[in-house]
Amino acid sequence: MQLAFTIAAAVLVGAVLVAVFDPWRWGEGPEAVALGNRLFGTLQVGAICGTVIGLQYGVAGMDSLTRVGKRLNLQRKVQHVASGVIILFLFHVLPLQTSQLALGASVVAFALVQLARHLSTEMDEQFLALFGPMLKEEERQGIRPPAAVHFLTGCFLCSVTFPRQLAVLGMMTSTFADPLAAVGGLCLGGPQLFGRSNKTLSGSATCCLAGGALAAAALDAVAACLACGAAAALSEFSGGIWWYLDDNLTASFGTGLVLSGAGAALASVGFESPAFNVILR
Repeated sequence: MQLAFTIAAAVLVGAVLVAVFDPWRWGEGPEAVALGNRLFGTLQVGAICGTVIGLQYGVAGMDSLTRVGKRLNLQRKVQHVASGVIILFLFHVLPLQTSQLALGASVVAFALVQLARHLSTEMDEQFLALFGPMLKEEERQGIRPPAAVHFLTGCFLCSVTFPRQLAVLGMMTSTFADPLAAVGGLCLGGPQLFGRSNKTLSGSATCCLAGGALAAAALDAVAACLACGAAAALSEFSGGIWWYLDDNLTASFGTGLVLSGAGAALASVGFESPAFNVILR
């Protein structure tokens, strides 16, 4: 029932977004053709939303991951990385506007489910029965939305705010560097940063190295890789400073903001940086 409700909500939101924003160019053809194109676009967005949301249900059913990697919350990490990989793939192969609509529709669909949790005790119990093992305590209590909402919101904001290459870099940081930071912090330990129990020096260092490595895979400038690693670590660390911030959001959108802000600051004082030119092109 939950899966049907969620996918139906995603399809409905996708249909509304397509109807309102009309991203496809229908041309001057017959009305029947234009209507067919509109319907196809609506179904395409709905199918993408259903795929992204359906993945959450698939991973939630893998109880063995919880038993094997309970300390690392391996089930949550697999769900996180798998979702990011699918989004990055779709962002690469689909038209930009289609990707933006699908991400936006997914965010709204997840928000609708979160609203349903607050309005219905039964819905909340069903949600926790399926997703509870992957959630943090504050997410189970409904104090904060599940990480998937923050993650999708960050990817959506990246897609509509930054140039394509910077948007991809932000999404890659959130998909890979953020969960690796958590693994590094748990496995390596080390001193806490500024008294925050969930942020350690080893975790930030892991995120920095992972962010630099991801940039190295996408860019060809060493200085750019160093800048990306530092931006990734800073953005991941900023998650949780305020209650409404989450590192699933700041790791992607925050990385893009830091890099674009640094590039703009350098340009304002007349400093030409080849590294930032590579990142922001």
